[in-house]
Amino acid sequence: MKAYDIVIVGAGPAGVSAALYSHRSGLDILVVSRHDSALLPAGKIENYYGLGRSATGREIVDNGLAQLRALQIPMIDAEVTQIQEGFTIFTTVGPLQAKSVILATGRKRNKVDIPGLEALVGSGVSYCAVCDGFFYKNKAVGVIGEGAYAAEEADFLKKFASTVTIFTNGKEFIGPVPDGVAVNRSILVKAEKQDHHLTLFLEAGQMPLDGLFVAVGTASSAEFAMKLGIMTENGAIKVDRNMATNVPGFFAAGDCTGGLMQIVTAASEGAVAATSALRYVKAQNKS
Repeated sequence: MKAYDIVIVGAGPAGVSAALYSHRSGLDILVVSRHDSALLPAGKIENYYGLGRSATGREIVDNGLAQLRALQIPMIDAEVTQIQEGFTIFTTVGPLQAKSVILATGRKRNKVDIPGLEALVGSGVSYCAVCDGFFYKNKAVGVIGEGAYAAEEADFLKKFASTVTIFTNGKEFIGPVPDGVAVNRSILVKAEKQDHHLTLFLEAGQMPLDGLFVAVGTASSAEFAMKLGIMTENGAIKVDRNMATNVPGFFAAGDCTGGLMQIVTAASEGAVAATSALRYVKAQNKS
């Protein structure tokens, strides 16, 4: 397994800034990203220092990536599916090891527009298999999703549940399905609680479940944080002035920390997080 001093997850303004500041240290760094920055849809940006003209979000993102390539900063195009204690990072191209992590994945929660689902969060519906999977020992659970993140959650739930079914909500499943996990491609109509059990209504019938886990798209920053015991507040990762979380060696920057969600803020926080991560790694190397 390849080991790095610092792994930066995300390549928006915060991630690129963190990479640029980390690069000159001489440490072994890596940027992991699917290049899906929230800036990409922005059609017109005019209020960024030094820009001098309006630019699209895609232009700014592409320019940032071009900077990384010009400096030959290592990057891989991959989805991070899980980060474990000790900073083993599982990606769609294989696992990595890091002494320190800077999370710069923006802020999102991949919700599913299914009537009744959100009302059952905490009462049969969860966004975190690691957090809540143990409560479903020897019970029937489902996972909503259609890719690597859903497969990761389903594979974890197999340790506890009697049965695990992935519901793709009409989409084709992308990638391998974990052994022992069923896949249901029916469109989801609604979710209800009936007789202390959750019932998932499908176009092709009904399915009673004890628990349902949402793992649509890619894992969010808050989900990574919860699984590592990192403190969050209102869906944002709590950091101090050095962009450090309550887990030593784990830093966060940009929109995932809340606050003013602007390019200038993200770039600044990325620089601070990199400086803090460098100090942490150098101290670890000396000890």
